[in-house]
Amino acid sequence: MFNGVTQVPNMVAFNALYPYSWVSNYGNQLQFNIMNTDIPPQMAYMAQNAMNPFFWANYNLAMSSMPIMPFNYNDMLNQQALQNSYNQGAMLGETLKFNNDVQQFGSNIAALGSKLTQMANTKNITDEQKQAVEALKQRVEDFQKKYQEFVQNSQNQNLATKKEQLEALKGEFLELQTAVNDLAADFAPAAGSSTGSQDGSTGASSADNADNAAATGAGTAAGTGTTEGAAEGDAASGTAEQQAITEQQEIYRLNQICRMLDKAMDGMGTDYDGEEGMKTVLEALITPDNVVEVWDQWNKTYGKQGSYADDEDGFIETLMDECEFGQKEEIATIIIDAMEQRAALKGIDVSAEVAVARAAARSNWLGWSNSDKIQETVKALYEKLKA
Repeated sequence: MFNGVTQVPNMVAFNALYPYSWVSNYGNQLQFNIMNTDIPPQMAYMAQNAMNPFFWANYNLAMSSMPIMPFNYNDMLNQQALQNSYNQGAMLGETLKFNNDVQQFGSNIAALGSKLTQMANTKNITDEQKQAVEALKQRVEDFQKKYQEFVQNSQNQNLATKKEQLEALKGEFLELQTAVNDLAADFAPAAGSSTGSQDGSTGASSADNADNAAATGAGTAAGTGTTEGAAEGDAASGTAEQQAITEQQEIYRLNQICRMLDKAMDGMGTDYDGEEGMKTVLEALITPDNVVEVWDQWNKTYGKQGSYADDEDGFIETLMDECEFGQKEEIATIIIDAMEQRAALKGIDVSAEVAVARAAARSNWLGWSNSDKIQETVKALYEKLKA
């Protein structure tokens, strides 16, 4: 194998060896590979495409009566057979992408329900806030049932119809997510208002004490002032302590996500879509609320260690280096979707950045995407949201 940087083959001889020679792109670097010429050419062609799902989709014996190979054309491989095979492969690819999108959407709904559960368990929550949380939880549960009905009914519908229905559900979900985020933002001001009311009561009580002090002596007034100051100090200390605990809990959750990703990617080979695989973790745990924070936390922790430290573009480059073929588009799309929803919730226009990022992530018919372009465009989207 030639690495394409320090070693480049004689390209005339390299091309003449086809199908025993082929080019791959692992770890964001071209490799020129040569296979043992003692094996049959058909086996060589199948071996070099063993990990390419689009190849197997087009390897259509039923339509063409023999493998579709550029070195093995004959009259049996007519244009209609080739077109049918291409259509079959393209439809399979679109179906796989749609199913992944549906699965990720279900994870986002579940994450929204978890967020409301955490809000309901917040300390010192008022009755009014609790009622608002419970009302939203009921809306999320109703929406979850609607999503499940969609999944069940979509089994008997064509792909175009299913896509339209999913887009409509995403619109409803965005409204629901906005309501949840608005309520979460109201929690802190409500707590401040409660504290302010308490301070007001203390102030009124102090005024009464001041009147009493005028009658009974300055010593009483001094004692009252000391008590009031201590009460205010205790309240401020309690608020700061609770805020520190909340921040540390959030950091813990981010570190857990980073740890799971490192476990999936570390060592020889990558666990891509297993129970604890890279794609599985991202689909289940990356949300619009934490996508930027996970990126930051990775860069601060695991991104500084070992081979990860060489990734100049940080989190997104690490993910791309661990992907093959159409996996790059799938992983990039998870990140792009979460960032696009985050921007919508914050009122930030990222339509231009999202368009170029999606175009960069899109795989060609061989399942290949340009890692450098994905990293450049997705990182630009991240920088705009981070600012």
